[in-house]
Amino acid sequence: MMTLFSRYSLSTLFAGFIVMQIPIALFLAHIAGNSLLLVGIGATAFACVAVIGALFFDKRVNGYVIGLTYMSMTALQVTALTGNPMQVDMHLFFMAGLALLASFRSQRVILASAGAVAVHHAIFNFAAPDLVYPGGTNIIRLVLHATVLCVETVGLTMIINGINQRSAEVELRAQEAASARKQAEEEAMALTVTLQELEEAREASDRANAHRIELEAERQRYADEQAEVVSSLATGLKTLASGDLTYRLQTVFADRYEGLRTDFNNAVSSLEGVLLRLLASSGNIRITTTEINRATDDLSIRTERQATTLEETAVALDQLTVTVRQSADGANEANRVVASAREEAKKSGEVVRSAVNAMDAISESATQIGRITTVIDEIAFQTNLLALNAGVEAARAGDAGRGFAVVATEVRALAQRSAEAAKEIDGFIRASTRQVKSGVGLVGQAGDTLQQIAENVEQISSMVSEIAHASQEQATGLTQINTAVNQMDQVTQQNAAMVEQTSAASHNLAGEAEELAILLGNFKLGRDADARHQQNDDNHFHGEDDWLRQRIGSRMVGS
Repeated sequence: MMTLFSRYSLSTLFAGFIVMQIPIALFLAHIAGNSLLLVGIGATAFACVAVIGALFFDKRVNGYVIGLTYMSMTALQVTALTGNPMQVDMHLFFMAGLALLASFRSQRVILASAGAVAVHHAIFNFAAPDLVYPGGTNIIRLVLHATVLCVETVGLTMIINGINQRSAEVELRAQEAASARKQAEEEAMALTVTLQELEEAREASDRANAHRIELEAERQRYADEQAEVVSSLATGLKTLASGDLTYRLQTVFADRYEGLRTDFNNAVSSLEGVLLRLLASSGNIRITTTEINRATDDLSIRTERQATTLEETAVALDQLTVTVRQSADGANEANRVVASAREEAKKSGEVVRSAVNAMDAISESATQIGRITTVIDEIAFQTNLLALNAGVEAARAGDAGRGFAVVATEVRALAQRSAEAAKEIDGFIRASTRQVKSGVGLVGQAGDTLQQIAENVEQISSMVSEIAHASQEQATGLTQINTAVNQMDQVTQQNAAMVEQTSAASHNLAGEAEELAILLGNFKLGRDADARHQQNDDNHFHGEDDWLRQRIGSRMVGS
């Protein structure tokens, strides 16, 4: 096992390496155009945690701290490249970091670091996909990265397990050699009595030294074999991380490590087979989505035409419905006006009758006024006679009756004016009576005419009511037809929207298949895979050419 001092030195080295990642993270954030402040704070925080873990934590814990902080720093660098096409390439640093952390020779450190990477990818792929992959969430890419991560984790744990087992064996033999050497030294010290005993002790010491030399040579051979195995596996994992799945470990390992080489080659072969099947499936998906796109495009065109026709029909029905409704409203308004005219005619008849009655009352009042003027005329005559008699009596009285004679003269003059006024009033009343009688006749004629008008208005009102009722029924029928056409239009619009959604979904599926093919194209899978991929592309493009020819021919025939 690795000593605590060597573990301490390795943790310090890793902590310094993590500190060196701070300017790299800032540089990546700068080229991607992201916040340097946030990236700098995060990188500094991770570096501080790494330094504290390396210097102050227990030597058996600092490996986990270093592994988690290194993976966190790598995740921060991936986030710093958000929006940059190199973001997906930055994921290779996770694989390289796991290979570096294998130097701790601790399976738990590798598993903890790989688990942190898996949790980071799983959570951010759904919560904030832009911080992990350029272009947003991608399930296929997540599965692919998870597969590579699992393969590398299994390979590293197997390598560390083999190295630890061999190291334990070497240390056990070294302990046995040290015990034998100690025993030989004790025997040599005990056999100082005689030369024979000293010779025997020297021979035992020589044997112990020879055995120790043999153990050291064997330990060095084990270390050389382990170094060769680690170097070969590191090269294989690096090649695998770059996307080359045709690479195989050709150099034969020692017998105790040959199983690792076989397992690695088998794992890479299995992964290559899976990716080959994915490549074939992506080609089939592309062909199928092309056919679906053709069908949905044709259906979309036909649905759009039907929707346009129904929309024009609905507009025409709307205009016809508005016209009929306006006619119905005009008929109702005419009916209302006719009814109002009928009521006004009735009221006018009542007014005429009231006017006739009023004129009759005026004629009666004029007759009574004539009687009153006759009485006034008689009173004036009697007053005139009395004034004349008073004047005669005043003349008889001489000077004493002179003042009374003046009064009598004035009274007689007043009586004459009263008689004249009564005669004028009587003339006015007679003329008024004649005019009132003439007015009564005219008003009677107007009343008869208004009665005839009321009867005619009644007939017109009945006819207009029938017209308004018929127009209302027509408007109701057209409204129902318009509602049905609008419902058909809505259903057709919904169908068109569904066709558009289906077309968009099929295009998205085609894009995902194309992206999967592009991702798989980043891997080197062998000549058979390239041939199948080229054949799928030819089928895809030939299918699109045939479809375009059919569409152009149908458009020319239609025109």
